Amino acid sequence: MARCRSCKKYLGLGLFSKWVPLDGHCFCGPCSEIWRQQRRQCILKEIFDPGNPVELFHLPQVSTKNPDRPQSRELLLGSAIFMDTGVCFVQYGCHQKADTGWGLAFGLIGMIVAESSAKRRQQRASEESNRRILENAGNLTGLLNRANRLLFYPREDINRLKFNSSGFDIRMGKLRKRFAFDGGRKVFKQFRDIADTYRQAIENKTDPVLACKHATPFINH
Repeated sequence: MARCRSCKKYLGLGLFSKWVPLDGHCFCGPCSEIWRQQRRQCILKEIFDPGNPVELFHLPQVSTKNPDRPQSRELLLGSAIFMDTGVCFVQYGCHQKADTGWGLAFGLIGMIVAESSAKRRQQRASEESNRRILENAGNLTGLLNRANRLLFYPREDINRLKFNSSGFDIRMGKLRKRFAFDGGRKVFKQFRDIADTYRQAIENKTDPVLACKHATPFINH
């Protein structure tokens, strides 16, 4: 039996259940919207309470699994902003990744078709979201305020950052969060210098602004 975490409303059982999973809890529809807004305000407060954050570099077209539904095929689309206060994923859309069932049923050709279809869906979702959010954001504060969702990782909580040509990992204690970006090695070469400098500053608990002052900049909105 599931009940809404906030209003305690009965949400059903098994196949007939109707709830929204958020942060490991179950919510009814109206309470889920309230929880999302409260979660958003808490993250904004965490980002801005020390003062206006300083953006050091910015990776567009980043995707990651939905932490509210980690077993689903849903991927969040957005941008990764590396700031003096930590790393923020700014979600502006979502899409469904390729269904592995195509590969099981139709082999390599089926997998290629599924991957191609998923890629087209991602591109359409990204283009639509870019028009709706990114083009009208104006600045960093505007972007953070307009985003569908924010995932924030404070620099003091990050134990390790790892970059490669397909994405990056953030490790916080036992938590590991993986992000992927478009462009592969071509994009990775553009930001590798400043990313490595930023990583060292975060892992060594030093000021990333001073560390990145002379690194090759990479800001691409």
